[in-house]
Amino acid sequence: MSKLFVHSIVFLFILLICPPSLAGVTSFDQSIRRNWATEDGLPQISITDIAQDHQGFLWLTTEGGLVRFDGVNFLAFDGDDTPLLSSPLLRSVIIEADNSVLFASSIKLMRFKEQQFSELKWQDKSIEGVNDLVLTTENEVLIAADQLYLMKDGMLSKSEQFSGEAKTLLIYGDQVFIGGVNQLARYQHGNVVPIKVNWPAGSLTVSEIAVYQQQIFIGTNRGLYKLGESGELLLQQFDPQIAGAEVLKLYVDQWQNFWISTYDFLYRINQNQVAEKIARHSENSADWVVSAFEDEDGYLWFGSKSNGLTRLRQDATRNYGTELGLVDPFVWTVAVAEDRLYVGHNQGLAEFRDHRFVQIKNSELLPNRVVYTLFFDRQKRWWIGTRGGLVLATVENDTISIVNDFPGLAHTQINGIVEDNKNNVWIASYDGLYRFANGKLESFADKAGLKSRKIRFVYIDSHDQLWVGSEQGLYKLVDAEFVLVGDEQLKRAHITYIAESADKAKIVVGTFQSGFALLQENKVDWFDPERGVPTKSALYIQPIKAALLVANTDGIYILPEADLETNAELSPHIILLDKGGSARVDSYRCCNGAGNAKGAFWRGHVWLPTLSGVVAVDTEALSLQSRLPKPVFDGLYSDKVRYSDQSNYLPANARDWRIDFTAPIFYRAQSLSFRYQLLGYDTKWQEVDSRRQAFYTNLPPGRYEFLVQCRYQGENQWSQPLRIVIELEAYWYESLWVKFIAIIFTLISAYAVYLLRVKQLANAKARLEAMIEARTIELERSNQQLAELNSKLEQASHTDTLTSLHNRRYLNNWLDLISQQNTQNLPMLQIILIDLDNFKQINDNYGHLVGDEILVAMAKLLQQEIRNTDHVVRWGGEEFLVIQENSLSAREFVTRLERKIAVYPWPHQAQMKNAVRCSMGVVQHPALNLDNWNWDATLTLADKALYLVKTHGKAGWLQMTPKDSAPNELAAIMSTYTELELVKTDWFKLEGSPEILRAIDIHCPNSAE
Repeated sequence: MSKLFVHSIVFLFILLICPPSLAGVTSFDQSIRRNWATEDGLPQISITDIAQDHQGFLWLTTEGGLVRFDGVNFLAFDGDDTPLLSSPLLRSVIIEADNSVLFASSIKLMRFKEQQFSELKWQDKSIEGVNDLVLTTENEVLIAADQLYLMKDGMLSKSEQFSGEAKTLLIYGDQVFIGGVNQLARYQHGNVVPIKVNWPAGSLTVSEIAVYQQQIFIGTNRGLYKLGESGELLLQQFDPQIAGAEVLKLYVDQWQNFWISTYDFLYRINQNQVAEKIARHSENSADWVVSAFEDEDGYLWFGSKSNGLTRLRQDATRNYGTELGLVDPFVWTVAVAEDRLYVGHNQGLAEFRDHRFVQIKNSELLPNRVVYTLFFDRQKRWWIGTRGGLVLATVENDTISIVNDFPGLAHTQINGIVEDNKNNVWIASYDGLYRFANGKLESFADKAGLKSRKIRFVYIDSHDQLWVGSEQGLYKLVDAEFVLVGDEQLKRAHITYIAESADKAKIVVGTFQSGFALLQENKVDWFDPERGVPTKSALYIQPIKAALLVANTDGIYILPEADLETNAELSPHIILLDKGGSARVDSYRCCNGAGNAKGAFWRGHVWLPTLSGVVAVDTEALSLQSRLPKPVFDGLYSDKVRYSDQSNYLPANARDWRIDFTAPIFYRAQSLSFRYQLLGYDTKWQEVDSRRQAFYTNLPPGRYEFLVQCRYQGENQWSQPLRIVIELEAYWYESLWVKFIAIIFTLISAYAVYLLRVKQLANAKARLEAMIEARTIELERSNQQLAELNSKLEQASHTDTLTSLHNRRYLNNWLDLISQQNTQNLPMLQIILIDLDNFKQINDNYGHLVGDEILVAMAKLLQQEIRNTDHVVRWGGEEFLVIQENSLSAREFVTRLERKIAVYPWPHQAQMKNAVRCSMGVVQHPALNLDNWNWDATLTLADKALYLVKTHGKAGWLQMTPKDSAPNELAAIMSTYTELELVKTDWFKLEGSPEILRAIDIHCPNSAE
């Protein structure tokens, strides 16, 4: 026992002088806990042991096989990967010095090395009943199984110094404690030394061992015992429910917390007292814990028999919520008064006192229960702004007493309150800016240059200068006038925060969508996402250490002050992330807040409102930069072969690659970004988020270097690159000597071909000259045929395939020519836009084939009725356009056309219920003798005339002719009017079918002439 005492003192001394560089877990309740179960990708929920390899991966033994975890993906190995895992009830795992994974099941001891599984046997026999594995400081492996085994330098031996089954092992410094049935021993430097124990009557199985407070504790099937100096077993009674309970796991963490797991409880013992007692099946508990582990980041992991994997993490933040007495978790505002912290939430006001929330009484007297902002004035009175009104009050004996309830503000949301040096109180609201002075409330809405009524923030700087932040810019009060300040972006910004810099030389302005800005004499320096800050919004900004802390709805980040003074790339560090896949299970619902009181500095902490209470940030514990994750090469795959070395030589046929990479990290793992580059192929970095693979196909031979880096999303600093060298072999015909011979052969062949070609050209020249004359005649004939064919093709491109009429393309190509031809002959053109009535009903009732036949018949009818100088175009669908010289009046043409339509033998007329009719809109071109009148205006007017016919009875026609009273800009403004609005003006003369004119006149009296 004397040696044990000395070693314990030495070990504790080492811990004291060399504390862990990363924060550890000091409690269960104060930790941010996250659980992974089968629905998160864990293949099996019984986690029997946990280890971490040299690359950072966690290795888990489960009752369903071996699992590797990188923080995002679980890679499982079972009987499908190796017959050795056909019975996958695994119990223990360790990582050997060469990063091999040594693990055991109830019937085998196995190793996973370089993607290969193998079994370790003693004298060609499987090692059965393995319970535990440890790796000593001398790289020896102890195996607790049906016997105690030792493996050194790859050689397995059975210990003759420990008889019977070994149940558990504990490595402690350079020694290993061994427990069995009524046995306890210590292994050191190759020797097993029994430890004297006065065992009680009956069988007592030592299933767990721990050294806590320099004392040996053993967990058994009949309770927890401490080993006395004389070997007596002292039944421990940290809690009555431990006595006699089967102990499942004992673990002492780096902070000297003693964790004890039973079926029903998980205990944390600190300073020999029960610091926490977590009941099974309680909210966010760790049930049936059978394994525990601390990783390289100081996170504490628990493996459950029934509930998967749980991680406990602590950082510089802590959340205080309903478990500490907060009535409503939705907190809007925090404020400090006389070294006391107050919070406003959805159900009133509370004080945070002695690590608990005390609800302030009489909150129901407030105009609205939602306390939105708080201010404590020089007269020690509280101004309490709510979602619907403001009160002036005192708070004594945890009770609100109303002094003034401001009926004039009962209708509006109060966003901010501040007091100037003259004891005037300025109030920001959603109904504008108010001032309370000399007992009177004065509104500044729409006064003195303040254009916005949505006021979000008010601030008085050290020079008693008033700053006002609105949803449409930043103002300051200058000589009784509010003046918009800053650049154009700041003048339009939604302002969320205003403060002075630490040196009082600048104004810090937070915005909702543009990051934050530093304002100095109207010079604005922006810190927005384009410059490298993580998020668009900045709701609260607090100087800490040598940095700025910025809170927003996505979380909290800090920015070193040095970044504010230079134009170099920013180096933000995210300390709390409420965004992305793991935010709701690995973070707090931070940070919201309203108006002036969205945060407060109190007792070395920044206090921020959240949707789940208040977050406190310990400014002394904050780190100014993240620990960058390290990328890990996870294999190159080509043609189902895996290459895993840092340098790989690939055969010539391995031209298609899939390169896998990852970065083991267990907080914000889903917020990692990766970028990679294949030197010799990629010209720039390829950046990816969730995908952790790179793909290349049909690569040429040569030497390549694959680089991959990672970083947290929202932060700018990339990790050091991981470098993989890949040599791709060439085929024999791709070698240099083959290429050289091929070049020489090609040159000789080219010269020979050249000589032969010269001779052939000389012979061919004579034949060619003889053929030229004959070919010329044939070519002229071919050109004539080609011209005829081109003419037919051009005509086909201008022709509607169904009706054989001209189409819109014809009209677009020849419209100017038509206009010029008619202008030279000086006649007016008449435009008639024709639409078949109820054509959709024909298609719906009789089918599109019948509809097509009606369209073809209409086209033939129009061709019969027009002259050679006229043009008819299929305008689209059931619409046709006729362009004709104005030698025949519209009335004559459309009247004749209506008669023809009425008597025309339409296809399928007998089976159709209604006769075929059409509506027509008529316009002359140009409608006005104006320079700005064009074809578009004519066609627009014709379309409006047609619309009036279609909407006032159909089966008729209407001609719209602009009068002299029409404005000169009619062509430009006509499309902005509806058809009836145009008719109601006195700009047009209307002619047409009497029934159409009467119908129009009903809606627009005196419109028709």
